[in-house]
Amino acid sequence: MGLEDFKELIYRCSKCGACRLTKEKGVHGPYNFSCPSGVKFGFESYWPAGKNDIARGLMEGNLEWSGRLMHRIYTCTTCGTCDMLCHEATGKGTLPVIMGLRKELVKREIGPPVVLKKVRKDIDEHHNPQKMAHDERRKWMTEEVPATGKVMFFVGCTGAYIRQEISGAVVKVLKSAGTEFGVLDDEWCCGYPDYYAGYEDPLEEIARHNVEALEKAGAEKVIFACPGCYDVFKKRYPAILGKQLPFELQHTTEYFMDLMEKGALRLNKELGKRITYHDPCKLGRMNGCYDAPRELLARIPGLELVEMERKREFSWCCGGGGNIPFLYPSFARWTAGGRLEEAESTRADMLVSACPGCKNTLLDASKGEGKSALEVVDITELLAESI
Repeated sequence: MGLEDFKELIYRCSKCGACRLTKEKGVHGPYNFSCPSGVKFGFESYWPAGKNDIARGLMEGNLEWSGRLMHRIYTCTTCGTCDMLCHEATGKGTLPVIMGLRKELVKREIGPPVVLKKVRKDIDEHHNPQKMAHDERRKWMTEEVPATGKVMFFVGCTGAYIRQEISGAVVKVLKSAGTEFGVLDDEWCCGYPDYYAGYEDPLEEIARHNVEALEKAGAEKVIFACPGCYDVFKKRYPAILGKQLPFELQHTTEYFMDLMEKGALRLNKELGKRITYHDPCKLGRMNGCYDAPRELLARIPGLELVEMERKREFSWCCGGGGNIPFLYPSFARWTAGGRLEEAESTRADMLVSACPGCKNTLLDASKGEGKSALEVVDITELLAESI
């Protein structure tokens, strides 16, 4: 798809400013800025409407396609806040235009930035962006898990190689509930880094491999602890393959709530913590999953949930989306630092999320220059601790 496909979105922008500011509906008070890139870098070209102007200039021939554009186009965290706000105000959106710009840069062999070209090579060679050995993808397991099952846990690269404690907690929770499940022997990176880099060609092979592998494994339901993997399977794979997937998809928080409602998952240990919850962008804004994580937290004995000012659809991004940690690690830490400060203002002991990538980015920022005393954990770890 080229920019011409988004012509209506591009010309519909009236610079109303709705994409810049968030405020809970019906709540009077100060507005909050919505866009990490716009706030951090300041110039109009970093804000969503400015990127729209870039797209218009390129489409009309008033700007030239060049490498100088890339910093503006690739500093977007793809958090989707501007897209959601634009939909509310105009019925249109902004993120398709930004992704259209990235895809066009790749087609013209100008983009993506060199770092993401290296990530593409690593995914091609190792089936993960971390350059880890593919045959060690299941090495995180401390107990035997079959490679087949009606319920399959798609672990994801972050869960397999970096945040292995979250994957281990998923296994503990599933086993405690008596769930028969499997994990693929030959799981590939879902393609998230490629998609948000602007690549299209590699995604078909990746999607076909993962879907066929899960079919052969007997999957009727696939669950994900990683919202990025979940979002790519749910929204990108059907479009890439031209068909609906032959199995149901759920984030682990949704599946765990189902288990709890059936009485299969029981929590006993009181944790005695004051916590606040961070909505992952790809789970919340992108897929509307706000209630299941909060309902789970409410069921854990001894937890007190205090909400941050920016929550649910207005949640501030952790900085881990859109390949930002690969491209601009200091920008990712700055964005996460803002979220940590907001979490600290609730006087919580612990910042909880439901995404391995969010935990990774927030944890990295918490140990940096403005060190935070907040403990950063995934919701699955709390569930496993309470069993």
